[in-house]
Formats: sequence, structure tokens, C-alpha cells
Amino acid sequence: MISATTFKSVLLDVLAAFLALGVLIASLVVRPVNDLLPFLMATAVLYFLVGLVRGKSGPANLILKGILIDSGGAIPVIIMSLTEFAFTASGYVSLFFAVSLLATICGVETRRMWVRGRRREGSLVASLSLGLMILALVALVPRVLSRLFSQATNRPAPSFSIVALDGTVVDSSDLKGRVTVLAFWATWCQPCINELPELQKVRAAYESNPKVVFWAINTGRGGDTVEKAASFMKARRLDLPCAFDSRGAANQLGVDSLPELILLDSAGRVRMIHGGYDLSEHLATNLSSKIESLLREPG
Repeated sequence: MISATTFKSVLLDVLAAFLALGVLIASLVVRPVNDLLPFLMATAVLYFLVGLVRGKSGPANLILKGILIDSGGAIPVIIMSLTEFAFTASGYVSLFFAVSLLATICGVETRRMWVRGRRREGSLVASLSLGLMILALVALVPRVLSRLFSQATNRPAPSFSIVALDGTVVDSSDLKGRVTVLAFWATWCQPCINELPELQKVRAAYESNPKVVFWAINTGRGGDTVEKAASFMKARRLDLPCAFDSRGAANQLGVDSLPELILLDSAGRVRMIHGGYDLSEHLATNLSSKIESLLREPG
């Protein structure tokens, strides 16, 4: 039977991690930016501090102690992901759990070294573990996100058509002979709002190249209209060629979430599907690289 002291210790472990998660969620509410890297860095620092605060108590097993503490944040994150409240992007839960658990264990070990009188070594472990963790995040997160969001493919695109905001109908056959970036978006979609300026930067680099074309296609979902799309583009000073999906192009191309990019080669084949957006991925660089690769292919 669990003693009252042990139960209180476990409860404090779980509560400390839960409060750390609350701080992280509150930061996203105050500043809703799709940028996973600083979020994971903050996760590493906060959960290290949680491990440092709660590391003195049992259980003695370092890994078990880390898992016990971390459950206070991991379980709510899993629930939010399953209910699609937050952490819905593929892989986000695994990344959060890996970073928070590792940081917690480092914090616990540092505290226990201090308790054993090894303050200098403990401080060195703290500095090295946090430093290496942050360097690893900087190096790995962009690559991980690129793999999570992008799907390479090589299949014929179905016939589709879109309607430019000026009423001009653009058919898929009109796009052949050029590398085409189709960006499906909506005015109410925050990741879309963050993604469009990056797409505009990429488009600016190819504006004088007749072999590359961009279309920002408002899906008309969630109450969007041609007028709303036009007003949005004007208010945000976005000069991407914009169209409205009044002919079902999103459904024909299999777009089921926003934002979603579809990259077509000059033969009209779908070569890449990119779903979601995160600033840490360096989308502009990756997209430009893919466009350049398609431009080098024989026509």
C-alpha cells in the first residue's frame, strides 16, 4: 500500500510537470506562432528545472523518476492530440515527449549530484546537457519537420481548374510546361497566414522565370468567399497570384487539410505534397531547392 508521503511526492512530481506544460501552452496562446524549435527549447529548459526541483525525492531509479515526473505533461499532451485540441501534427507528441523526458532526467541527475555534494560536477552536467540538447534541436528539428510535412511522389495530376480572382479560368492543361506551386489556404487558417509570406519570397525569386508559376488557391472552406480572399491578400500586401477553388480542385487533388502545397513538374505530374507549416522547417529554402531540382530535369 502506498504511504501518504509517497503519494504526496508522486502528486507533486506530476503537478510540477503539468504546471510546466501550462506555462508552455499559455505562451502559445499569448503568441500563436507556428515555430516548433523555440517551443522545444523552452520545453527543455522548463522540464530540466522541474527535474531539478523534484529530483531529490524517490524513486531512486533515475529513468523511472524521470518518467514519473514527465507523465504530468506527457499524458495531457497525448489527450490533446487524440482529441485534436492541440499537438495534432504528425510527430509532435513524440518530439515533445523525447525532449521533456530527457530534460527531466538531466535535471533529476543534476539535483542528485548536488545532494551528494558534487555541486561542481552537477553544474557541469547541467550546462553540458542543456547545451547539447539545444544544439541537437537546432540541427535536427528542421530535418525532422521536413520529413514529417513533405511527401515525395511521382504520379499524374488529375485534370482540374481554378478561377483567378479576376474571373479567368485556369485549367491544369494550361500549367503544363512549367513547374507549378499550388498553395491551398484559407483566411481563417493561422498556419496558412504564416506560410503565405514565405511563399511570396520564393515566388519573388522566380518572378522573371516563365518556367515557374505560383497559385495561392483559397479553398472557399469555412465561409471564405472571393471577396474575403481578395480583401485578405490586399490587407496583407501579398501579391501572389490568387485563385478561388469554385470548381473543386482541392477535392480532385486530395487536399484534406490546410495549408497544403502541391508541386507539379512541367509534365503535370505531382512531385511533392507538403501538408502543414512550421517556421522551423525553413520551407522557403526547401521549396526553392525542390523547384531547382525540377527545373534541371529534362523537359
